[in-house]
Amino acid sequence: MDINKQYAFLKYVALALIVTIKSTLVMAYTYDETLQDYASSFSAVTGPATLYSYQKNPVTGISSGLNFPVTWQTLSAGQDMRLKLLVPPGVDYGSIYIQAMSMDAFIGTCEGVTNTCTLGLTNASPVFWPQTPITSGEYPALTTPKIVSLVVKASATNAFTFTSLAITWHIKDPALYQAWRSARNWAGGTGDCDGLNGEYCLGTPGNTIPTPTTTPLTSITLSSGTLTSGNSATSTIIPNTGATLPSCTSSNASLVSIAGNRVSLTGTVTQNTTVIITCGSVSANLIVKAAVGAATGNCVGETADANGKITVRIALTPATGDANKTATVWVAAWLPANAFFMNESVVFFLDKEKAWKQITSPILADVAFETGRKLEAPTFLNVPTGVYSVEKSILVASGVKLYAGYLATGETEMKVVGPVWPSASCQ
Repeated sequence: MDINKQYAFLKYVALALIVTIKSTLVMAYTYDETLQDYASSFSAVTGPATLYSYQKNPVTGISSGLNFPVTWQTLSAGQDMRLKLLVPPGVDYGSIYIQAMSMDAFIGTCEGVTNTCTLGLTNASPVFWPQTPITSGEYPALTTPKIVSLVVKASATNAFTFTSLAITWHIKDPALYQAWRSARNWAGGTGDCDGLNGEYCLGTPGNTIPTPTTTPLTSITLSSGTLTSGNSATSTIIPNTGATLPSCTSSNASLVSIAGNRVSLTGTVTQNTTVIITCGSVSANLIVKAAVGAATGNCVGETADANGKITVRIALTPATGDANKTATVWVAAWLPANAFFMNESVVFFLDKEKAWKQITSPILADVAFETGRKLEAPTFLNVPTGVYSVEKSILVASGVKLYAGYLATGETEMKVVGPVWPSASCQ
């Protein structure tokens, strides 16, 4: 006998030993109940397993489990309750663990739905299956479903309030259990709700447990509606609450693959592409963005007008995926600390009027070099610096540098390149 079963047997023996008052209860019960939502406790198994049902008093603050029905959370002095438990095939033993502020109650278990139960005053946790313990060997697995009644009777002088109630079923034969479970209507089968012609789940007036309903799939959403080509990130398909996700497909299988509810990229694109994710009769759009390579820029020429003022020609190559988009373009000059007697570095922007300005507001477009510029590969910018040729050596010696940058329409990341001047390519 393994250690768990030895422990369960010892609890059973302890229950018999510590009975201080015995009585046989033959009467109608104050409360005649079945477990709340019992079907959710009987989950699918793939091997020997232990299943649980946990009921608790809300005052405990425990988040797991189900709250006791207020009708029988507290039994007044002299009141009693019969709680019927379903024991599925494949189970070899089951136990009950009751917690209360005071265990001043008569407790007992009986096989079947009976009005006769032997009760004892105890603080132990009774074994409810098997009803007759064995002294050696293994407990056999149950081959047909059974009903066991747990009876709790408050003492004649004190009320009894549950703190928690835990029911444990040990599945010894998973094949027997799974065969029973798969036939139940609440698990998608065509049989009744308990394998007993409804005797358990439909046998108590007012305590009918309805067959769970199926929530139809009406919509799907994507945890991320955008994936970038070349990136390993994925997106998760999320059905409407309560619905089960069927098999899903993508409108571009060579670009987007779906495994279960996970969407991932299997190809690349050179321009943004919309892929339709379809699950049953509903769908959602996934945008696959072109891979973004780094933008580059360099000076390709430097000329001086009749007055000796320098114009710098910059070749700006947009990042992959930004080509042919329109953009706002900036040109900036960076002056390091101590240049021209300044105590800290300063950035000036060359605006549309070709005047150098510092940022004085959060509206960056106010200091943009161009707006609505189409990004070609490359995009040429002719930058009138306003600097005289004779002053160039002074600026270069002071560490002055030019940068360029852009923000493509529909994007949120500014691409900055540089320094693009001074540069040996401009000489």
